[in-house]
Amino acid sequence: MSLDALLAGKKQLPGVNLEDEDLSNQTLPGINLAGARLTGADLTRSTLTGCVLDGATLIGAQLTSADLRGSFQGANLMQADLTEADLRSANLRGANLIRARLNKATLAGAFLSGANLTGVNLQGVDLRGADLRGANLSGANLHGANLSQADLQGALLSEANLEEADLQGANLAGANLAGANLLCSEIGSANLDGANLTGTCFVGTVLDRAASEVGIKS
Repeated sequence: MSLDALLAGKKQLPGVNLEDEDLSNQTLPGINLAGARLTGADLTRSTLTGCVLDGATLIGAQLTSADLRGSFQGANLMQADLTEADLRSANLRGANLIRARLNKATLAGAFLSGANLTGVNLQGVDLRGADLRGANLSGANLHGANLSQADLQGALLSEANLEEADLQGANLAGANLAGANLLCSEIGSANLDGANLTGTCFVGTVLDRAASEVGIKS
């Protein structure tokens, strides 16, 4: 009945149980699915624009190429497949994204403050202008990621791989970059005030005067 209600266009389904349901290739805009149980659900190529999934559980869900420009605040997306998903300006504040697959996903302008992205593979991902304040990106793979103009104030980036990443204009004030790899990255005009740079690798990094003023040498 819950699935029938969803597919019939019912707009209010908080807490609905849709575990392991096949919802692929569906257009489901503007539905309230706060607290929904979507563990193992297949949402491949589905459109969830404007949906509210705050606090929802999507552990292991298939979200490949889905349009997810909605609200996932505090959602559990652990091990979810978000390959090529459109998450532009999505609300993912405090979300759990541990071991989520985000290959070729678009997260430009997304709100990820306080999100847990520990060890996540974000290689080449578009995070331009994203809000990552206080996010946990420890050990994350951000090789070649676009983080230009992103707000990473107070973010945890210890042991993160930022090789060839674009950090131009990013706010890294108070961020923990201890042991991070910034080999051949671009950090022109980035704000590094108060950042922890202990053991950070800046070999081949493109610096500007501001970066030089905090003692960074490439």
